[in-house]
Amino acid sequence: MPAFHIAFAVWMLQNYFSGIPAELEEAAALDGATRVQTMLRVFLPLSAPASPSPRCSAFVASWNEFGVALTLIGREDRFTLPVRIFSLVAGRYSVEWHYIMAATLLATLPVAAVFLAVQRFMVRGLALGAIR
Repeated sequence: MPAFHIAFAVWMLQNYFSGIPAELEEAAALDGATRVQTMLRVFLPLSAPASPSPRCSAFVASWNEFGVALTLIGREDRFTLPVRIFSLVAGRYSVEWHYIMAATLLATLPVAAVFLAVQRFMVRGLALGAIR
């Protein structure tokens, strides 16, 4: 699924990058910067306000890749946390809900922490990409 995350990030950042004036690239070329140097020294710092939004959405989507992990991972010792939680319920006659709820809380905490850390940047990044 990395191809989807990359395409989604490019789609989210397209309007933001199109709003950066081309004169900045021309000025960097006049100063002797190569295209890679222009990307690293001009465009990358300018994209800092908009970049947390696609990063956070890619992290959340990667964290929740239940179907891919369930299908591709064959050994139980390599299961991801959501698949391991599913294995606590699947094929059992009795379900121990206290273990499932504790594991679900542990699976939710990293996503919630990342979202709380970048929440203000996400709103600003989404708004910057929408305004043309």
